[in-house]
Formats: sequence, structure tokens, C-alpha cells
Amino acid sequence: MKLWESIRRPDWLKELQAVLILGLLVVGALGVFGTGATAAVGDSLSLQLPASAVSGTVEYGLRAGVAIASEQDVTVTVADPSLQQRVVWALTTLPTQVVVAALLALLLRIVRHARHGDPFTPATVRRLRVLAMLALAGGYLGFLIELIAAINLSTTVTTDGAVGFSQLPLHWFLIGSGLLAVAEVVKRGYAMRAELETVV
Repeated sequence: MKLWESIRRPDWLKELQAVLILGLLVVGALGVFGTGATAAVGDSLSLQLPASAVSGTVEYGLRAGVAIASEQDVTVTVADPSLQQRVVWALTTLPTQVVVAALLALLLRIVRHARHGDPFTPATVRRLRVLAMLALAGGYLGFLIELIAAINLSTTVTTDGAVGFSQLPLHWFLIGSGLLAVAEVVKRGYAMRAELETVV
């Protein structure tokens, strides 16, 4: 047997499946359950606020004419948080973590189907489109929920309820568009193969 024949060729779908399983475990255990556990039983909660919201309490050490830049964030700790603060704090990160976990689970199903069967099927196209819609709708809905939760939480720890400006996440648009493009590629591959089979 030749040396290059004895070396195991990587099955990239199998490798991707293993990475997706690991990612799902990490996001599920550390993200979703970790956030939930911290919100439920944590002694304190940490959150980011714009420096301008707390400038009155931290500028005493600066010389005249010097101020903290408003775009910088300050981490504050809420000791003995109320139930409302715990729930709202969890909602500042949990929606995105749930969306990511759902995306990983659906992508894992698609990869598993591709490894054990024919990847160029209408079912694969349908699953990829569902994945794309979840990324687009779920990603931006999660962002909106997190923004509202951050604003609500900031009103409980600052006098004016200031919250840092959150830029609209473009990565959800890129992920959703990319998945729709892959779905279209699979659809065209399926259609071309069906056309070839009728010719032959």
C-alpha cells in the first residue's frame, strides 16, 4: 500500500459535524444555561454603561478640562439585584445565545443529512432557507429584545436611564444572505441533476 493511500483523507462533513456538536454544547452549557444560572442565583450582576451615564461619580480624579469620553463603557456591579433586574439582565444576552444555539442545531441536522444521504434534495434547500430566515428574523429580533432589555436595566441603575448606543449587527444579514445563496446553489444543482437524468 502506498504511503499517500494509507493516510486518512479527512471527511470534512464529519469534521464540521464534530465542530457543530462542540459549539452547540459550549453555547448551550456556557451561554444559555450559564446566563440563566447567573441571573437566577448570582450574588451580583455586571453590566456595561456609557461613561457619560456615571461621569458624575468617576470624574473626581481628573484635572479641569478633562472628561471621560462618552463612547467608552464602564462596568458597574449591581449588588443584591431584584427579580426584575435578574430577568432583564438575562434578556440582555440570552436571545442571541438562543438564536445561535438554534442555528447550530439546525445546521448540524443539515450536515448529518448530507453525510448519510443525498445533499442535493428539495429538503436540504428547504432547511437551508429555514436556517437563513432564522438568522435574519431571529438575529434581529434578538438584538431588539436585548436593546430594550439593556435600556430597561439601565433605568434601574442610573438616574437618567442612559444606555450605550448599539450598532445594528450586520453579521446577521451576511449570514442569512449567505445561507440563501447556498440554498440557491443546492437548488440549481438538484435541478441540473434532474435534467441530466431525463436526458440520459
